[in-house]
Amino acid sequence: MDKNLEKMTVMINELAERGRISIGQAQIKEEKQKENISCLTHDLRTPLTSIRGYLELMQNASDEKRAQYMEALVGKAIRLEQLINDFYQISLLDDNEISYKKEMIELNKLVTEVILDNHSLFENRKIIPEIQLAEEDIFLDSDKTALTRIFQNLIINAIRSTAGKLSIRLITNDRELKVSIQNSMKEDFCLDSTKIFDRFYSGDISRGNGNSGQGLYIVKKLLAQLGCEEPRVNITKESFEIIVNLSSIRTPNNS
Repeated sequence: MDKNLEKMTVMINELAERGRISIGQAQIKEEKQKENISCLTHDLRTPLTSIRGYLELMQNASDEKRAQYMEALVGKAIRLEQLINDFYQISLLDDNEISYKKEMIELNKLVTEVILDNHSLFENRKIIPEIQLAEEDIFLDSDKTALTRIFQNLIINAIRSTAGKLSIRLITNDRELKVSIQNSMKEDFCLDSTKIFDRFYSGDISRGNGNSGQGLYIVKKLLAQLGCEEPRVNITKESFEIIVNLSSIRTPNNS
């Protein structure tokens, strides 16, 4: 009887401990959801408020001013669309509802295409990127759409946070394949390396650079689902570097 009672007591204590852990995890999840909703509401309200303000200004504006306001409105509407698309993709990523289609991808070509797609952003910010690609063709066996989104987000993040200098380098040897995207750091940026890939995290507290903190979170999730390790971050007072390791999806004939 004593042994049975002892076993029952141990089981009850274990169940009670599991219950406390479950309640604690539920509370943490609830707090995180509240924080996400708060950040999401803030990010959506900002462009919507601007759109409403420009519409009011346009009512009594001259033709010249009206054209300027219309241009600004288009920019705010595009930004709002990007935010909504990011929110939708994150919901799919978090629920593992994205299907990936593997194909042979040449990395030099892919990175070059993404850089050219952002030519106007480089030009508007007066940034001349330093680009170092591989001398030989580098092939990956992965999903092109996902990889394009990864590099698109990384480059846009670097453009928004740079103080003027930006470099994109492919680092390759017999065993590893990495891509480094590095930019000089703005004075008003204060980055926490442990939070870089957290959802809604932004080194710019005011989010004045248009960074909602969604892009790098998407990068981390996509890389994980493609079978790659989490990106590595190097931060100094002068620079911010993200290194993506693609060794796991490099084709054998290039290893």
